[in-house]
Amino acid sequence: MSSILADLHAHTISSGHAFSTLDEMAAAARRAGLQLLAITDHGPSMEGAPHAGYFTMSGRLPDVLHDVRLLVGAEVNIISVAGAMDLPDEQLRDQDIVLAGLHERTPYPGVTIEENTHALLGAIESGLVHVVSHPYRTRIPVDVRKVAEVAAACGVLLEVNVSLLSHALRTRGSDESEMVITETTRMLDTLGHEGGRCAVSSDAHHTSELLSFPVLSTDVIDSLGIPAQLVANRDIDSMRELGWLV
Repeated sequence: MSSILADLHAHTISSGHAFSTLDEMAAAARRAGLQLLAITDHGPSMEGAPHAGYFTMSGRLPDVLHDVRLLVGAEVNIISVAGAMDLPDEQLRDQDIVLAGLHERTPYPGVTIEENTHALLGAIESGLVHVVSHPYRTRIPVDVRKVAEVAAACGVLLEVNVSLLSHALRTRGSDESEMVITETTRMLDTLGHEGGRCAVSSDAHHTSELLSFPVLSTDVIDSLGIPAQLVANRDIDSMRELGWLV
């Protein structure tokens, strides 16, 4: 499969723990050959993240920057076991793209697999989320089969997080890396069986991670054997097929 040309998960300095500006990220996306870049800074409950008002300003930004199509949205933090997110519903509806995930350094109180799974399902079933970011991480484990079944039914993409997976593939043999690879493969198998789709995204926090994304995403796709038809964000045309672009 060719490189991914539409990256749906990237951060700027506004997230509080990333290192590049919006203009720097868009320019790097162009150098990397990307056609589309989604800017998805963290919702306000994350340590150091922007206030809620930041997410009202996306209409002031151009649709195209440095010859790269922009989607400007948020990676919101799920903050309850019921799946509540840290921006109001009306604000989420105004975003070009909404990622939702379970994160440390937020108020999320869940501990068990059952609680974490229930939280993700609540967000997925809200009708407000386009993509679930890094669905499986060992520190916040979930039932990936159940999450994939519900995501497929709701038309929500599940992310193959290249930052996470490329690290796991480089460190194969450790218990944590093997668990991430196994559970991600199980998630993808369930998505394929249920008619769902995934998004292969960088989760870039610096321009260097965008520049390495074409090679790393291809390595992850090839290593996990992800079929092309399972990947929803191959290029700008596939994004139009999703109905996200006009």
